[in-house]
Amino acid sequence: CGAIGGYILMFGDVAKFDAHGSFVYRQMLIDTSIKYIADHPFFGDLRFLQSGRFDHLVQGQGIVDVTNLYLQVLLKHGLIGGLLLFGPIFLVIAQLSFRAMSLSRNGDPERREMRGACIAISAGYVGWLLLIATTSDVGLTMHLGLLLLAVGEGIRLKRRTWRPSRKVAFSTAVPDIEFIKKLQPGAGPQAQTSTT
Repeated sequence: CGAIGGYILMFGDVAKFDAHGSFVYRQMLIDTSIKYIADHPFFGDLRFLQSGRFDHLVQGQGIVDVTNLYLQVLLKHGLIGGLLLFGPIFLVIAQLSFRAMSLSRNGDPERREMRGACIAISAGYVGWLLLIATTSDVGLTMHLGLLLLAVGEGIRLKRRTWRPSRKVAFSTAVPDIEFIKKLQPGAGPQAQTSTT
């Protein structure tokens, strides 16, 4: 469903779906950005807005609204910058997803909690990845992504040190009565000394 929507957004006649021109603007932005990224593939161009190739996208506020964080990163920092930013994110999502699949639903409560945490952070990341496809780096967008990355990495590291709980067998040994008597007040070497 998402692939069909993406195809329609990139290549379809979106003007008949959108009376306000938002989809047409995004279609023109994607088209112009892909061509510009092809000219500056590896390291991008921090001054891409001054190139003149985006002038037809200037809006009423006098700005070019890059409404896609993926495009914004690739335009400014190229494929290497995109890989450095999004690579760890996709790696953590993949690791958490595999970890969630490996943990049984019917295990002990700790395993179920760990599985739930892996699924929750992965789902949060999928939502964030969809969000950044429709917005630029404004407000708390990147902060939210970095927070999810930190929590996901923390869960991944916790899993590395986590071991299933074991039932502790309590000792049924008889306590040492003589030792306990020595600890009682009035017994032991202090009681034997006399005060004068």
